Amino acid sequence: MVDFASVLSKPSGEHDAPASLPAGLYLVVWLNQMLKERKTQNNPEGVALCEVQFGVREPLDGVDQEELNKREIDFSKKKVKHTFWLMDNSLWVLDDNKTGIFVKAGLDKTGKSLGDLLQEMVGMELKAQISEQPTQDGERTWNGIERFFSLDG
Repeated sequence: MVDFASVLSKPSGEHDAPASLPAGLYLVVWLNQMLKERKTQNNPEGVALCEVQFGVREPLDGVDQEELNKREIDFSKKKVKHTFWLMDNSLWVLDDNKTGIFVKAGLDKTGKSLGDLLQEMVGMELKAQISEQPTQDGERTWNGIERFFSLDG
């Protein structure tokens, strides 16, 4: 059970936003996923999506090390979310036989459902091109994942 009293009794002014990562290529691990439904203007009845939380393990070649050192990133705590839309016209991002994330992770798709494969992704490592974007108010930046690559690609 959540202890709300413990959380809400903490003093204010001691909780700064975590630093974002400099843009670049990182090693990530698929930690967990949550299936959700979201209503959109084009689909008021709702569409399915899979929100995935990735743990960021380490920077790879091309990441600005000086900038990374300035931000004092604790990789044991750094996570980035990515959403996969589960609609007929976007399932290829997961399932394409050449470029889908299941293939990039090295999964054997034979005889398995998409749900089975999503469960198998937990714990899988990939390379991810992480972007850095400003928030709407321009006061901070946040990270998103632009592309995924296999470990050998």
